[in-house]
Amino acid sequence: MADTITITACSSIDEPGWLELRDALWPGTDRASHVSDMTAFLADPGRYAQRVARDDAARALGFVEASLRHDHVNGTSSSPVAFLEGLYVAPDARRRGVARRLVDAIVAWAVERGCTELASDADLANEASHDLHRALGFEVTERVVYFRRSLPAASLRSGADDGRSLAQRTRPMRTIGLLGGMSWESTAIYYQLVNEGVRARLGGLHSAKCVLVSVDFHDIERLQYAGRWDEAGAALADCARSLERAGAGVIVLCTNTMHRVAPAIEAAVSIPLLHIADPTGEAVRAAGVTHVGLLGTRFTMEQPFYRERLRSHHGLVVLVPDEADRALVHRVIYEELCVGRIESPAREEYRRIMASLVARGAQAIVLGCTEITLLVGPADASVPLFDTTRLHAMRAADWAVR
Repeated sequence: MADTITITACSSIDEPGWLELRDALWPGTDRASHVSDMTAFLADPGRYAQRVARDDAARALGFVEASLRHDHVNGTSSSPVAFLEGLYVAPDARRRGVARRLVDAIVAWAVERGCTELASDADLANEASHDLHRALGFEVTERVVYFRRSLPAASLRSGADDGRSLAQRTRPMRTIGLLGGMSWESTAIYYQLVNEGVRARLGGLHSAKCVLVSVDFHDIERLQYAGRWDEAGAALADCARSLERAGAGVIVLCTNTMHRVAPAIEAAVSIPLLHIADPTGEAVRAAGVTHVGLLGTRFTMEQPFYRERLRSHHGLVVLVPDEADRALVHRVIYEELCVGRIESPAREEYRRIMASLVARGAQAIVLGCTEITLLVGPADASVPLFDTTRLHAMRAADWAVR
């Protein structure tokens, strides 16, 4: 009797076989790039899906990765479109229906998100891939080669045929309260990300229901430097009350540093505050990482409110730069990034500092300031970067649609 093929979702970069199968499909990609991509996919499950096929002995037979694309995909007429980013089956496991099972899992994931089309592409010369796509139910749409496969109506998927449309099965969206302005540069990114996150999860023309209170950062920054945290906390607590009165069901504080006063905010309202360190810590642990380097303002790197939460709630060992480098990281944030200046010399210094943290044992870098992603990205480090802004915003999007 044929062995059973089981399809499972990848929940960690340590998922047995996932990295090895990726390396087999894309042999020219270095390990750090693989890990960076895998970490990014795991951090945004509303946009990305990754599945591994296993036999009775739990051996990895193949994998598939897919994403939701909202830009135009050649040969399709809808948005978002589910797109096969990668599909691979080990040579000794082929012709056993593994690829079909993997693609069927992606079809179910895509239908759940309101997609009506599944697309893919292949090199013109890769006839074997063309044949596989056709065998899996795709049709050629254009060259360079794009493929299209119609998906069943959402109400027809297994276990969900209850006569209601996807929209009818979706709960009313909840309202996010954004407390921003620290700085407005990163708050603008939050607004973009939560809307992208909601659209990725619900499809169509959906966008996030949110209310925003934006403070004058000049006033907050002066209180920070004077050490007048109680006054800063009172000011932000008042803003949080305004968000609650405006109908927000949760507070998203769009800054790492001002989580220093999170207790004051939480005490002022009856709705929860989504703490930025929690989705970060969860993503780091899901990636199998235990030692992280932390970059942020001096307040975030030196005071215990952030480091201690990562340690006590998520079991992480947190490394920070030496005193001189902490001063440099802090200066760049306030004097350059917060005023929209993105300078190459600063990027080189951040690269050097991240490399020094890796040399001390950091397995990943937490970008613990919402402006830092304006300056550096995955290509600037040899280990995965955890973008607290994106992770926080995606957690808010998840909350809004649940």
